[in-house]
Formats: sequence, structure tokens, C-alpha cells
Amino acid sequence: MNSLLSSSSHPSESPQSTVVSSQTPNVSIDTWEAQEAERILHSAHQIHQEMMEVLDVLGWDALPGAFITTIQDDIMGFVEELKGQFKSACPFVALRRQRVTFWVEQVLQDPSLEAEAIEALHVKSL
Repeated sequence: MNSLLSSSSHPSESPQSTVVSSQTPNVSIDTWEAQEAERILHSAHQIHQEMMEVLDVLGWDALPGAFITTIQDDIMGFVEELKGQFKSACPFVALRRQRVTFWVEQVLQDPSLEAEAIEALHVKSL
């Protein structure tokens, strides 16, 4: 009798244990990991592609990479709105969009303002 299943333990009975052999195949784990990695990579590539298309449509494709990274979440918000998936009437979202647009225009006109724009738009974590 298995001691894990019984309410009382008998010293004469030893509990059954499961032995994992060194020959146990981990093909299913390796396959799952490969499929998951491929899915994540495909998703990241698709998101990057959408973001680059939006930058091109908005005329923002000449922005420096570090600045794009700073406003990446804002750009994805633009993507969601353009797809019709999201529309916010929140005044704080509208204000953030105005600030992003202002700094994008400034950096496009004068690339030396990139560091100042990043500092102004960087969202501080809690």
C-alpha cells in the first residue's frame, strides 16, 4: 500500500517511488521549447514590422533608434488605434500623444535634441 494514499503509515510497507531513467526522452520538451521560441520570434518580428510601417506612414522613419525605443509603447498605441482596436478619450493619453508628437517633430528638425527628448518622454518605473 502506498503511504502517500493511506491515512495511516505502516513502517513495514515502503512507499512506491517513480524512477526517472537517464534514458527518458526529452524530445517533447525540446520540441515545445523550439516551437515556443519560434512563435515568440515570429510575434516580435511582426510587431517590429508593424511599428516600422507606422513610422514610415507618419514620416518618422528617420528617427534615431534610441528615441524609437523610448516611444515604442506610444507607437504601438498608434498601431492599435489605426487598426481600430483601441480609442482612448482619456485626457492623459491625449496629452502624452501631444508630447510625443512635439518631441518627434523637434528631433526630426534638430537631431541634437535626441537626449533631451528621451529624458522628457522616458516613463519612470514605479
